Amino acid sequence: MGRYSHSGPIKSTGGFEVGAGGSESTGTHTGIIDSSGNITSPGSVAGASPYSLKADDYTVTAAESGTIFGMATNAKTFTLPAAAAGLTYTFINTGAAANNNILIDSGTVEIDGTFVLAASIVIASAETLLTNTQGSSIKGDSVTLVSDGTGWFIIGSTGIWAATAP
Repeated sequence: MGRYSHSGPIKSTGGFEVGAGGSESTGTHTGIIDSSGNITSPGSVAGASPYSLKADDYTVTAAESGTIFGMATNAKTFTLPAAAAGLTYTFINTGAAANNNILIDSGTVEIDGTFVLAASIVIASAETLLTNTQGSSIKGDSVTLVSDGTGWFIIGSTGIWAATAP
């Protein structure tokens, strides 16, 4: 469950409770355990990816793999962690149209893949910086990256992104 830590009580779907107290960064609650032993937080949606809205430059961690990051502030950078097989992140421009310039920095590790722009294919080959440029940005522009352990690959995108080689 990532950010969900539980200290009790745990309420089963059968109705019994185990333990006492309970906490999460948003307050006290009772966790739910199903018949398979899965613990969920009340109000959470099973299978939903974590979402994290940022307002400043942010260094992504390996522990946040699977997270969808939003950015509604102009001229901010997401810095990727070291490449490790299976790490996956999605970045979404949540600011108003023509408001945000969002950068995704992989340091010296290559980003490869393609973007489709107005029915044209743009190739990102051995790039290290992806940019959702301010003038052409639209709320909802996004890119999803996955690592094979040595580099990063674009596996999905919307909007207009530019790529810069090392």
